[in-house]
Amino acid sequence: KNDKWLISELQRRFLVYRFNDIVNMRSKNVFTYALRFLERLQLFLTRYLKIKVRKNINYEPALGSNWFSLKREVMEYIVDFVNSNPSFDRRFKHTCCCDEMYFHMMLKASPYWNCFFDSDLRFVEWKKLDIGEMPPHTLTELNYEDIKNSNSIFARKIDPVKSEKLIGIIEKEFLKQ
Repeated sequence: KNDKWLISELQRRFLVYRFNDIVNMRSKNVFTYALRFLERLQLFLTRYLKIKVRKNINYEPALGSNWFSLKREVMEYIVDFVNSNPSFDRRFKHTCCCDEMYFHMMLKASPYWNCFFDSDLRFVEWKKLDIGEMPPHTLTELNYEDIKNSNSIFARKIDPVKSEKLIGIIEKEFLKQ
């Protein structure tokens, strides 16, 4: 349920004209404060009054994990696309969280859209955090069975000190094969 809300919110925000397209909104001056106010006004109008500010968008909003692996032919397509569509790049130049939309939107209308899977083949524990820990959770030997039973071939986040026992278990398991 929460994922559906996030997707619809990101898609709605993409339909709003963002001054990030032309100005680095991270700078702190009167001009950028005024532009931030206008952006908030646009967001209000689109959310509550259902007014679409930016109607002619050539790309369908899409998002997904920023962790993925691609075949060479897809990478070549991306390079060609970026070289022939500079406006697409400009759209994301100063955008927040663009890495979760950039490639997905680029490939959505291409023959390569099916290259993204439901899984990014990475085991990441977002829910079981230790007190004071920044997400994602640093994996330990307690996560070994979960990692082993997943369809993942990569794991994130492993710390050389905190995950030392987990690393030992994994090394021992691979040396048996």
